[in-house]
Amino acid sequence: MKIKRQALRFDRNEFAGSLGDLGLAVPLITAMVITNNLDAASVLIMFGVFHIITGFLFGLPIPVQPLKAMAAIMITLKPAKELLFGAGLVVGIFFTILAVTNLTDKLDKIPRSVTRGIQFGLGVSLIMTALGYMQKDAYLGWILSFIGVLITFAFYNSRRVPPALILIALGVLVSFALGVPKNLFITVGFSVPKFFAPSFNDILQGALILALPQIPLSLGNSIIATSSLTKNLFPSKPVSTRKLSLTVGLMNLISPFFSGIPVCHGAGGLAGHFRFGGRTGGAVVIIGTFFVVIGLFFSQAFQEILGIFPLALLGVLLLFAGLELALLVRETSTKKEEFFISLLVGSAIIGLPYGYLIGIVGGCILSYLFNKGKIQI
Repeated sequence: MKIKRQALRFDRNEFAGSLGDLGLAVPLITAMVITNNLDAASVLIMFGVFHIITGFLFGLPIPVQPLKAMAAIMITLKPAKELLFGAGLVVGIFFTILAVTNLTDKLDKIPRSVTRGIQFGLGVSLIMTALGYMQKDAYLGWILSFIGVLITFAFYNSRRVPPALILIALGVLVSFALGVPKNLFITVGFSVPKFFAPSFNDILQGALILALPQIPLSLGNSIIATSSLTKNLFPSKPVSTRKLSLTVGLMNLISPFFSGIPVCHGAGGLAGHFRFGGRTGGAVVIIGTFFVVIGLFFSQAFQEILGIFPLALLGVLLLFAGLELALLVRETSTKKEEFFISLLVGSAIIGLPYGYLIGIVGGCILSYLFNKGKIQI
């Protein structure tokens, strides 16, 4: 399967474009490292390496992103981190099989109302977690939360400075003000990813708890929507669903064994890179190099700082990440049946045991019945 590449550029436009997808990636990565005690070096290095490979492979600003559903579940439910790696392996196997058998086009049958419902439920769960973080640290927490919200609104549509980067910088400054870790300046050194072999139990539980809610979203957004957007933005160099499925599969077959987070592509990230100036794979190579350098040489200092990172600012990061996910449900608001299903699926995820399974199965059944005219609202 041959992938056409184009010459990469590394000019100021590509640099600006490299920042276009950090608004959601940075908060989720930061929150998972803090909340789930992930190894920062492994996460950052592998995340960066996949950016670099993707940039050179496609020659386009195809993003690499954390798997959002998995990230939201890890942050809100806090299962064992080993399940994250097991789930990543399941996702890798699934999308590799799709690519090898060329079934990607035939599996675009998951109702939009169900995928938007999953995102709505996960978004609300993130918002609830965020509000809990924002109430910590007493008055300091409220002050930082207020400042963080103002900063986010002020820079929300910035084409050059993602608000997440400002909040991370502010959090680092506050961390230093509260007390610099004694070993911070001697922890700068060389780190490499940690090897990990998921057990059968990690894979099984990871599939049920994390992979099951994620796969429909990845199929719709990471594969189908991203391929469609390349046809609009780069009509002479479109990327097929099969190629995207293959790279998502291979990345997740590799990542778990090096303690990296599961990753995907994404239409929103591609639009962000393009909007901010990215026109070639140079944009993702630039940001990938940044992640690799931080992971290789500064991950220990990074993890030390995150250890005292203000939870209130983490809450602000998660609040807007949750809002971005939850508000996608607006796409179903023009059809009352779809909107109804989305709200039911989201409510199941928020309030019921095994809500992901119940929501996905129940939502698909309801969608089928509505489409066949068996029930009406």
